[in-house]
Formats: sequence, C-alpha cells, structure tokens
Amino acid sequence: MNQSLTGTFARYAPQAGAGPADVCIYSDATRQSFHFSGNAIPPMQSAFARKIADLARAREVKLVCLHLPTSTEMKSSVIEEPVFWPDFFQGDVTLAGIPPARLWAGMAGEDIPKLFWNYEHLNQNGQEYFTAVIAPALARIYEDQTKP
Repeated sequence: MNQSLTGTFARYAPQAGAGPADVCIYSDATRQSFHFSGNAIPPMQSAFARKIADLARAREVKLVCLHLPTSTEMKSSVIEEPVFWPDFFQGDVTLAGIPPARLWAGMAGEDIPKLFWNYEHLNQNGQEYFTAVIAPALARIYEDQTKP
C-alpha cells in the first residue's frame, strides 16, 4: 500500500522550483555542496558495497553514487554522505545529488512529508518528483562517460 508520513496516501505533485540544473556532480567547483561525516558504515553494508565495487571494476563499469534525500534533512544546504565514496570504493566514482534545501525550495514544510513513505524512503509522489529532477543529470553522466 502506498502511504505517506502524513498518513493515508494522496496524490500530490509539488510546485517547487528545483530542476535538473540544481543537481550537483562532485567536483572542485561543487565540493562546498557536499559534506562527508565520516560515520561508520555497518559491516554488512560495507561488505556488500565493496563486492559491488569489485564487480564493477571486473566488468569495467563506472559507478555513480546518487544521494537520495530523507525527510530528516529537508533544510540541509549540503548533500550529506557518510564517506567520500571514491575513497571507500577505491576507484573512480561519480557523486551526484541535490542539496535538500534546494530540492524542497518553494515547498511548504508540511507538504514535504507527502513525498515520503517513511522518513527515509520516497513514496510514489516523491519518486516522481525526484526522478523528474535527477534523470536528466544521470543521462548526462552516462553520455559523458560513454563517449569514445
């Protein structure tokens, strides 16, 4: 059943101002939009993540770590990650995301929970909104990485 943090699910399409131009791809120019807390990653998650990195290296696949927003960070002006993923994976990894304050800009605080199933998972409303904003940037990353 599709739900939201506000209770029963109801269709909601935000009229916020975020768009594909708000997506940050980690670089020297966007470094200020990212924060790496250094929080430990649970051992099982760490083991699986390293196996994914090993498989990607073996198959010559480039990884993209996409930050998925949570409802608890809605006012954050930075993309918060536990670690700097290229170091963790020991390889070339693209980091992408949207600072939550920019993603939710123009939305009333009481409307943001309408985009979440629970505090860390988007519901259908949130998935549709986030995908529309992030997909063009992911397509651009793919195109840039597959050019001869």
